[in-house]
Amino acid sequence: MEDLRLECEIKIRNLERMKEAFNREIDELITIAKKVNKNYQETEEVKKVLSMNRKEWLTIEEFAEKLDTSYTTIYERIRTGKIRAKRDDRLIRIPYSEYERYMRI
Repeated sequence: MEDLRLECEIKIRNLERMKEAFNREIDELITIAKKVNKNYQETEEVKKVLSMNRKEWLTIEEFAEKLDTSYTTIYERIRTGKIRAKRDDRLIRIPYSEYERYMRI
């Protein structure tokens, strides 16, 4: 009976050590998961800011403001084909890619 009691105590101590090691590993994993989540949130915030700064389409007014020129100058360049734009009923929209192309010229 004494052997059985001693064997049980040894197993209990081993299990307690394993539990402590397991808890440390869980704490480390939780810390890592929190860091990953924080980095993900920061990345999403940066994406949001970048998407706010870069639109798909610009109005003539927005395009003119970016180039620090007048509405009529941009309208004339659209009319002559120097700047590509799309007309949607009465609205004229300029693709953002056209702004990037125009800035390289």
